[in-house]
Amino acid sequence: MTETTLIKTHIKSDPDTAGRWRILAEGMTTITATTDRISLATCVETVIQDMFNTVKCLILLIDRSTHDIIFDSRGQTHYSGNIPPDGTELCNWIDRRNTPEVVQEVGQEDWPDIVSHSDLSKARSALLISEPMDRQYLVITLVLSDTYFDDVDLDLGVALTRHIGIAVKKMIEYEKKTNDIIRKSQHLEQELELAGEIQRTLLPRSIPQVAGLSMSLISKPSREIGGDFYDMFTLADKYLGVAVGDVVGKGIPGAITMASLYTAFHEYATDPLMIPSDVMLRANDMLLDATASDRFATLFYGVVSLRDGLFRYCNAGHPPPLICRKNGTIDYLSTGGLILGSFSHARYENGRADLNEGDVLVLYTDGVTETTNDEEQVFGFKRLEQVIRQCKSSTVEGIKNSLTDSLHQFTDHSNIQDDITVIIVKCEQPFNRPKI
Repeated sequence: MTETTLIKTHIKSDPDTAGRWRILAEGMTTITATTDRISLATCVETVIQDMFNTVKCLILLIDRSTHDIIFDSRGQTHYSGNIPPDGTELCNWIDRRNTPEVVQEVGQEDWPDIVSHSDLSKARSALLISEPMDRQYLVITLVLSDTYFDDVDLDLGVALTRHIGIAVKKMIEYEKKTNDIIRKSQHLEQELELAGEIQRTLLPRSIPQVAGLSMSLISKPSREIGGDFYDMFTLADKYLGVAVGDVVGKGIPGAITMASLYTAFHEYATDPLMIPSDVMLRANDMLLDATASDRFATLFYGVVSLRDGLFRYCNAGHPPPLICRKNGTIDYLSTGGLILGSFSHARYENGRADLNEGDVLVLYTDGVTETTNDEEQVFGFKRLEQVIRQCKSSTVEGIKNSLTDSLHQFTDHSNIQDDITVIIVKCEQPFNRPKI
């Protein structure tokens, strides 16, 4: 007979106890929906008080295979050092008894230490109920009263204990799943932190100092691990190399792709004899071999001659950098080829641009132009052009601050959802070009 059928039977056959069975029916719903230890103990005590007019109760859950006490309604602080004792003695004691039972003379019983209760000496009778759960757990309910319990009380206690067992088991499973999630989350956080540290070691720690050029950097990853790549370095003291890229994906997969991009790029870009298009060709081949087919990157790489200001570059599918001339005109640098890591027969060509005194070169990732505000508007190329034009006469730090402020104002200082990287290079003096 199910508890529901038992409740209906008692309500029909014994109207005097109908109210107590209704309390039990209502309490079952609350008890089985509870997943917190303290809340469960409080809920059980409330139901027992309403049903039996007593708050003197104890609920235990024991793992029969290990004799560990999994749940104690008194809480862990009941024990010395907050460590529950072994439940072997209690299990053996329960096995020797004919439970469920009504113990009418509580004071004459030899109770195990673990159920020794300060109210035992004051109680006249007790309900002692043990219910096995899935052959692994044993639920024990002890209810004390200063009056005498009867068989109706015992039926109520048995029905209550079964639902307490269901609730406690569900609570234990919930705790295990929660703890597993916490452990996995902590492990993932540690992995992300480590991957972020590794990634940061791949990026330049400082901006190179080059006569005639001033540089500044904006780097704002949206997560612990960013998907943007950038680099700035000198070659044989005759050239300045600048690069900015974006790898597909975020987190650890993006970090792996970025590490592959860094390795491929640096192996060839640091060779003064390699022109940008050759670097792209070889980086593409290495990424094809080192990454999955759905992992690719965009990259812009350019080299400035420190003698004559000639800027040779190659753009592999990246948002085109711009040059804001001293007179305010804008040139975009788009010559190059396809993205890296997706096409085995990709070809790349070099572009050329002359840098002059007062020109501002801006390399950026799509996190800048694709930044959106609450009205779902994008920052876009036009706003970028406008900001750079308005502050082109400022220092590179002034240009950097103006762009940062514009992005914050555009998004109303809300969190930006994508990585943002910007390299700003300003020509501070004329180059020595041969006269024709």
